[in-house]
Amino acid sequence: MDTEEQTLLSCPAGVPVKVLRVAGGAGFHLRLKNLGLVEGKTLTKVHSHPFGGPVTVRLQHTQLAIGHGMAKRIYVEISS
Repeated sequence: MDTEEQTLLSCPAGVPVKVLRVAGGAGFHLRLKNLGLVEGKTLTKVHSHPFGGPVTVRLQHTQLAIGHGMAKRIYVEISS
């Protein structure tokens, strides 16, 4: 499988991905940590809404909607 780093926004839907790193400040890191989106965590992108809308992800048994701008700063790789 492809192991290249890509953003959560650009990764395909329906494929499990592993969070590699997050580009942002302490507040952004804390916000994601509170949602459970931390480095090393595996999640699945469910859907990307067009025109800058939210990105829906499944993290364990929970679905979250995160902003388009947030998804561009979360770097992932496709899990094997």
